[in-house]
Formats: sequence, C-alpha cells, structure tokens
Amino acid sequence: MHLNKKLTVFASIIAVLLYSSCTKILDDELPEKDPKLVINGIINPDSILKINISKTFHIFEDESSNNLPFVEGAATKLYQNGQFLFNLEEDENGYYTKPGFYPSLNYSYKVEVEKSGYKAIHAETIIPTPVAIHSFDTLIVIENDEFYSNMEFKGILKYFDPPGVANYYRLDCYQSYINEEGQEVKNRQYIYVDEIDDYLFDKSYDYLLWSDLLSDGKEVNIKFRIYFDFYYYDYNNPDTTTVTYSIMLNSISEDFYKYDKSRSLFYESGGSENPFSEPVLIYSNVINGYGVFGGYSSDTVSFQYTYNAQNQ
Repeated sequence: MHLNKKLTVFASIIAVLLYSSCTKILDDELPEKDPKLVINGIINPDSILKINISKTFHIFEDESSNNLPFVEGAATKLYQNGQFLFNLEEDENGYYTKPGFYPSLNYSYKVEVEKSGYKAIHAETIIPTPVAIHSFDTLIVIENDEFYSNMEFKGILKYFDPPGVANYYRLDCYQSYINEEGQEVKNRQYIYVDEIDDYLFDKSYDYLLWSDLLSDGKEVNIKFRIYFDFYYYDYNNPDTTTVTYSIMLNSISEDFYKYDKSRSLFYESGGSENPFSEPVLIYSNVINGYGVFGGYSSDTVSFQYTYNAQNQ
C-alpha cells in the first residue's frame, strides 16, 4: 500500500512537470522590475583600490558576451571616515579605480554610485588589522611514477585570536612558478581539513572560511592538507624548477564574511542549476542595489620546493 501511494505521488509530480514543460511563458506576463546597480569590490591595503559596477538583468534579457552587464559612465565617489576623497576614474569592463591610491587599515570607506536611469546606491566597509601568524610547520610527502608526481603538503598554522572583538578569517593558498616563456604562473591550491575539524569552518574546500565564534581570545591551531598535482613537463626546467607556496591568513570584514558564507551555501545547494533546492539569499551590504563592498588584510607565510627529477 505504501509503495502504490508513493508511485501515485511520483506519477502526479511527473505529470505536472510534463504539463509545465508544454506551457508557453509570455514575457509580458512576468512582472517587470526596475534594473538595479551592482557593486563588487573587495579592497585591501596592498592593492590599488578598484571596484566593478554592473547592473541586474531581466530574466529574458540577452546575457551573451555581446551584452555584458558592465555599467559605463557612472559617477562614483569615495569617502574615507566620512570625508569625501575623490571621484573614481573609469577603466574598462565596468571597473572604476584611482591610480596610486591604496586604502589604509582601520579606516572606513564608503562608495556612492550614481547613474542616469538607476536609483543611486552606496556601500561601506572597513579594512581590519591583520592577525599575525604565530607559527607555521609543514611536512611534504611525494609519490611519483614515470610521468606524474603527486605531492601532499600537511600544514599546522597557529595564531592568537584578539579577545573581545568579532574577527573573521579566510585561509588561502597559492602556488607560483616560472613557465617556459619566462612568465610567472599563479594557481590557487585547494585546502582540506579532516572531518573531525570540519565543524569549525563555514567553508572548507578550495579555501577555509570561519569566524571566532568558538575561539574568541584563544590560541588557534589549524591542521590542513593541500594536494599538489603536476606533470613533469609543466615546468621550464624539470630538473631544478623552484615552486613557491604562499599561505595567506586573511582578516576579513564582517560584510565580506557574510557575503562569502552565503555564496558558498548557494553553490553547495546547487545554485541556479538545482530548481528543487532550498532558496539561499546571497548577502549584500549595498543599499538600494546588490553586490558586496568588503575589505581584508593579510599575514602570509611562504615556502619553496625545488623539484629535482634526478631525485625522484
């Protein structure tokens, strides 16, 4: 009886889906909403300030590469601690910047954007003081065959969380080397943690994301693994290729954290590719618009590994 009931329900669902697939949706039957401006900008004291301005799409609007949503001709103002600094200069592909200007730690920055035909938007953030890496230990294990090398890097990173204030973190790793054309190649390396420690992080795949909710004012030890896969012929001189690995402990603003966390949940749920997933709203701190304006600072440790084929 239970089986027949389940089959009946399943058949009804299929019938609804088949009926829906044959139904024509008319553009003018969907409510039109005014397009809104979008800010995307993550700033730090080591890079020239640059943000991107785009716009929202209507569901039936052309989203091809010939109709990218970048916004040109926007009036974009920057404020520091409430004081107007200057107008950002328009670059290409919707970017606005100020050559030679680097934002500073512990200052608040506000961006105001105006464009004819759109409601004016604004967003504000700060760049938090970096939390120092107290110590870092590493162990490298390598397995090779005739053509391929698999290297596992195990790391333990220690820091002390500042007490009494909310802190937000993101741990990233990058690999860099010089290719056969003499150019630097930089790749993100995926970071993994053991299941026993996974509950500490809001994201633990290609990078780690967490807050100090469980570690305020405490010493924190992060144990993680990174797998490096590379072919011998990927490098300029496989006998003596030196690869640099950089581990970045990023102190991020609350807005950056909330945006990153919600975006991770959105993609874990299947995003727009899964119509049956629970809806996940991506966080935005942009008033009257969408997107994110956040800040971060970093403390970085690096180590090098010299690949030597003769030793394999």
